[in-house]
Amino acid sequence: MKEGKTWVHPLLVLYALPNDLGYTRFGFSVSKKIGKATSRNKAKRLMREAARLHLKAIIEGWDLILIARPPMREADFHQVNRAIEQLLRSARLLKDNGQTPREACWQVECNKLRNPNAILDTQGVSKCMTMRLGASMTS
Repeated sequence: MKEGKTWVHPLLVLYALPNDLGYTRFGFSVSKKIGKATSRNKAKRLMREAARLHLKAIIEGWDLILIARPPMREADFHQVNRAIEQLLRSARLLKDNGQTPREACWQVECNKLRNPNAILDTQGVSKCMTMRLGASMTS
């Protein structure tokens, strides 16, 4: 029987097992401890979307299972996203560049604009911000 490894966060548990497929697969589990069907479905939607956003930053060739824990009942998307990112970092499953998906997206947009500090807002208007920690955003 194959054995994987486990990482725990207050919101989620991550099980990881290498596969020989060349791509990463996700599984999601939400028990009745989380609540009725609507609560469980919401938790699965939050986990799926957060995992989808991290997919390109994850090293290929893993089977990953995310299991919701009872505090997921009150969690919002940003908390779930942060939890998945922390679990993936702890498991060392993120690619070597060390960027979060958001930073990687900003990097692509900055390169398109030929300005290393520029990002696009939701209307596609160029705005500048520094990507350094502790720096404030400028408009």
